Amino acid sequence: MAARISGDIQRSEEAEALAKAIVASPVAFPYRIAIARLGLVLLAIQKGDLEAVRELYQGLKSTPSIMQLLISIDRVRGLLSTAMGESDQAIAHFEDGLTFTRRAGYRPEMAWICCDYADVLLKRAGPGDSPKAESLLEESLTIAQDMGRRHLIQRIETCREQLESQPG
Repeated sequence: MAARISGDIQRSEEAEALAKAIVASPVAFPYRIAIARLGLVLLAIQKGDLEAVRELYQGLKSTPSIMQLLISIDRVRGLLSTAMGESDQAIAHFEDGLTFTRRAGYRPEMAWICCDYADVLLKRAGPGDSPKAESLLEESLTIAQDMGRRHLIQRIETCREQLESQPG
């Protein structure tokens, strides 16, 4: 999770080895296994390991919309879909995540979903995507500033630069 937020993957090999050991352990608690799997998902996305991304997405398809270790499973599915190049599928997952986090009041996660969703729209660059991305980034920035989320604010600014550089 820290590597996803900060972009620093210095210790990712250690984290991956530990997560794999937990998942393979016959005595690990189910909650720890779920967290370890989530870590493997985020590492696979960060590393661009498409084979692992596809496999991990299949494992999360039937998981309900829940928060797990401060991250929405819908956002995780959206990130995995994005990594697979499935932008329409990613957008559907991000919409589900926004619905879930708005209803539950999980504002920090909602801000991250808005930013990730906007990023997908900017890359897709379809009709109506720019105004929607701008709206999502504005919502994300408001929450991030209210909560003092520096890394998220930096990420939003990067997305805004992309938005400003797009034609039309």
